[in-house]
Amino acid sequence: MKRFLFFVCWLLAFSGKAQPDDAHRPDGTFALADTVTALRTREAGVVPPDTLAEPRQTAFSPALLQLYPNPATHELTLSGGFTAGGTVRLRLIGPSGKVVRETTQTADGNALRVPIAALPRGLYFVEVWDEQNYYTRKFTKE
Repeated sequence: MKRFLFFVCWLLAFSGKAQPDDAHRPDGTFALADTVTALRTREAGVVPPDTLAEPRQTAFSPALLQLYPNPATHELTLSGGFTAGGTVRLRLIGPSGKVVRETTQTADGNALRVPIAALPRGLYFVEVWDEQNYYTRKFTKE
C-alpha cells in the first residue's frame, strides 16, 4: 500500500514534457534531462534538486514540523516554525488515496488546526506546502 501511495503521489507531481537542459523555468516547471516529465514545482510544492544543497530561509522547518495528537479523533494540530500570517496549503489524502480535503489557511502563530471529526476512521496523509516547501506526514483517525 505504501508503494502504491508513493507511486500515486509521484504521478501527481510529475507532468509535462522533457527539456534538453536541467533548468528551473519561470513558469514553475523544472526540466529534467533524460526524462519524459517535468516537475511542476509551484503546483506540487517540491523543491528542485539543484537548490537542495544551498541553505535558505524557509516558512517552516521539516525538523520542527510536528503533527499531534496521533491518533486523533476531532482535531489535528500541525506546529513548528510557521511564519505568522503566512499562507499555507493543506491537503488530506484518505485511505483510498483520494484527496478528501484541500484548503488554504493562514498560519495562526506557530500552529495550524485542522478539524477531522467528520472523517471516517483510517490512515491518512496530510500534505502541507507553501511557495518554497513541501512536507508530508501521516496520521490515524480514530
